[in-house]
Amino acid sequence: MSEEYPLQDIILPKLRTNQWGEWHTKANERMSLAKEHERVNEWEKDALLESLEEQEVKKPSLGFKELRNGLLIVLFVLFFCVPKIYLTNNIYYLSKDIINLQTQYDILLDENKRLKHELEGMRYEFLMGR
Repeated sequence: MSEEYPLQDIILPKLRTNQWGEWHTKANERMSLAKEHERVNEWEKDALLESLEEQEVKKPSLGFKELRNGLLIVLFVLFFCVPKIYLTNNIYYLSKDIINLQTQYDILLDENKRLKHELEGMRYEFLMGR
């Protein structure tokens, strides 16, 4: 077993020293060949990035149709919401007036009953006092 790679004998087949060196060299060659045959080289990547940075990218913005549609939606919502709010407020204030009138009516009915009762008491006294 080597001190550098303690599990080397288990993982790799036993190779003579010159074979290990050859295997390691071949692996390095394969890695360098893979780097050479990449889809895009580093200089191509840099050139592409520079050309993209030079171009002014137009950010998407709202066009006339989108603005028109948005305005129509807002007007449609206002067209239905404003009358509803107006009617709701009118109904609220009318119901407050109706409640006040109902309260006054109930008070007047109670007062009418009290006055009728007093009148009947006075009639009784008048008839008995004779």
